[in-house]
Amino acid sequence: MTATAAGPLRTRSMLALLLSGAAIWLSATGAFGIETMPIDRRGKEIYMYGRSASRKITATLDGGTSRVAAAAMPCASCHGNDGRGRPEGGATPSDITFQSLRRAYRVTTASGRVHGPYDDRTLRRAIELGVDSSGNRLDSLMPRYSIASNDLRALLAYMKRLGSELDPGLSETRIRLGVVLPPHETMPEASAETRAVVSAWFEDVNRRGGIFGRQIDLSFVDPAGSAGERAAAVRTFAERGTPFAFVSSFSEGAERELSDVAEQERIPFLATITSNPRSSVAPVPYVRELFAGLAEQSRALVRMAGPEAGKSRKIAIVARGGSMADTRNAVVQECRDSGYELVEIVDRDAVDFAKLRRLGVDTVLILEADALPKLLRDLETPGWAPIVLAPASLTDPSILAGAPVRSFVSFPTLPIDYTEASIATHERLAREHHAGMTHRATQAAALASAALVTDALTRAGRNLSRDSLLATIDATGGFRSGFGPPLTFRPDRHLGSTGCYIIAFEPGKPPKSVWLDVE
Repeated sequence: MTATAAGPLRTRSMLALLLSGAAIWLSATGAFGIETMPIDRRGKEIYMYGRSASRKITATLDGGTSRVAAAAMPCASCHGNDGRGRPEGGATPSDITFQSLRRAYRVTTASGRVHGPYDDRTLRRAIELGVDSSGNRLDSLMPRYSIASNDLRALLAYMKRLGSELDPGLSETRIRLGVVLPPHETMPEASAETRAVVSAWFEDVNRRGGIFGRQIDLSFVDPAGSAGERAAAVRTFAERGTPFAFVSSFSEGAERELSDVAEQERIPFLATITSNPRSSVAPVPYVRELFAGLAEQSRALVRMAGPEAGKSRKIAIVARGGSMADTRNAVVQECRDSGYELVEIVDRDAVDFAKLRRLGVDTVLILEADALPKLLRDLETPGWAPIVLAPASLTDPSILAGAPVRSFVSFPTLPIDYTEASIATHERLAREHHAGMTHRATQAAALASAALVTDALTRAGRNLSRDSLLATIDATGGFRSGFGPPLTFRPDRHLGSTGCYIIAFEPGKPPKSVWLDVE
């Protein structure tokens, strides 16, 4: 079953991560109705979610010293929905599809362990005791499950279908994709324009024959309200409409909540559109995001300004807490790595620029849009000319272009990324669907996502599954959509672009642009 690990230290780290997650998150879904399901459907509940009517399935790790509910680490969490396994976190889970386990010859695993074919008896032993078909101990990362005999029979019945059952949202002739639109209540034009160009893109795909004969069916959800309310609406939409994956979806302001939906429902959210991607913090298994977020851009700005800073090399960061906490933490570490002394992190409402001037601050990073006008007013006082750093999404670059100080502004993408062909395609799609061009950048990001997913669906082949699609995206290197910078994904990198353009403004000189990648 689980084969290759990356050494004892990484193994212990992974165990600690799994166990800490288990303590925080357990399945909240009750067992009502599970006991009345057909045996293979009951087995699917166990395989996918670790759930049983008995609620007595537990998983033991680390030589029997750590026991948690199976809901915290179901089979699918490592071996995948299709049972084929995908490398992650230093481990290589085995292919446990029926065809693989019943091979009529001896198999050598990635770790060098040799075993023969499995039957029902030896498969039960592997699940319960952690011993393979030839009597060898399985890797320590493979949990040993305590499971009732009727639940084990149900699990084995379902495992015989692994690899042959189509994932939800997928049929022999159709692929159903979902799109989370920008909220119409606050962004009506962006919502309508995104719907139009994404619809037009996949209509083109279908006119060309689809993906290996499968037509793309799109369904849209326009969630409103708070981040929690938007996520709840998307969850309901996913449960009722069951898309194979989400594409070209807008997650701004609800990144954490929508990531939770992706993980709990095991639905890929592919190339989502946001300025604050969750992947900046750590890879989320079912989420892939497009462009560098505020964390990457802020790090690049600090790195760019370092050689230009004065002798004091003192920096202040103006940023709120809450959703910006992860970005602030990333920037603080970058400041240290760049040789800056971090003088202060202040909220926009508490910032005292006169105090920063007295403390000798020579660089100010603005992560609050409303803080910039106040800073520029203070700069009218002679004797202080700090370098000003700001992501373009949080400021008006034209204001800094005319400021009396040096400044650096970051952009995750610029029109220079677009090709003549992509510009022509964009304009044609918008024209055919009568889409306005008010939110051209949002449209371009949606089309970059659509292009990436179309490419990945094609490369994944006819034998398609959610896991194979994710694995295909994670093998993408330097993909050029024509609507943004090149995109590269790996199993440990779920953010397509980690670089940004930085435009330098200096009084009396023309602006200069440079691309800086922080990876």
